[in-house]
Amino acid sequence: MDDNKEICTISIPNGMFDNDYTFYENGKVKHYFDRNNFNFDNTHWINAKEIKQSDKIRILEKCNDTLKDKLKDLMGL
Repeated sequence: MDDNKEICTISIPNGMFDNDYTFYENGKVKHYFDRNNFNFDNTHWINAKEIKQSDKIRILEKCNDTLKDKLKDLMGL
């Protein structure tokens, strides 16, 4: 199995600011976000377990039921 396979992208914007998480089978996450009005389009690669607890909850609320268990496992919940 390809452990770099994309699972899904979940968008949890903060007001008008982007805040998107793209999850991969290997536990890595591409976090695409805006910091403020002057700092847009940031991309950081993180481990799924490093996501803030408040964002984990919001991600699971937006995630479809078929992926919830997979994302919970990746995020260490």
